[in-house]
Amino acid sequence: MYIHEIKLVVMDVDGSLTDAGIYITAAGDEFKKFNARDGLAITTLEKNGIRTGLLSHAKTPIIVERRAAMLKTSYCYAGEEKKAVILQQWIEDMGIEPENVLFFGDDNNDLDAMEMSGMVACPANASSTVKLKAHHICTKAGGDGAFRELAEAVWPHLFGV
Repeated sequence: MYIHEIKLVVMDVDGSLTDAGIYITAAGDEFKKFNARDGLAITTLEKNGIRTGLLSHAKTPIIVERRAAMLKTSYCYAGEEKKAVILQQWIEDMGIEPENVLFFGDDNNDLDAMEMSGMVACPANASSTVKLKAHHICTKAGGDGAFRELAEAVWPHLFGV
């Protein structure tokens, strides 16, 4: 696959853009920690015409939706639907082929979407099964700038590398 063929970059959230930790306050509120460098990479891709989407099975969709709004991603879904079903809708919406998708994920619940994507990448702490499917395995863990590392490797010209 050539870089210019990637039209849509889809990212899992928990474990890919976060450290997979689920933090719960005494009041029962849940929160997640995101990496600012990953966020800058996402906005850089959007500004350069590469659409992005957050795709999660999060139990608290509002956190994912807020992060997507902050980053102005083209797509966002947080719910129970199979990831491949949502990804297929986004592909049809854009009028592209599955081969034009780069999927970044870390765990076995990402496999259905990975199977239909032209390029697959994962953070260093991804499951063994995901690592076997990946074309690129980052040296950094999810939530520690792994997505930024991937973006710089795939599009070095956008990041001054």
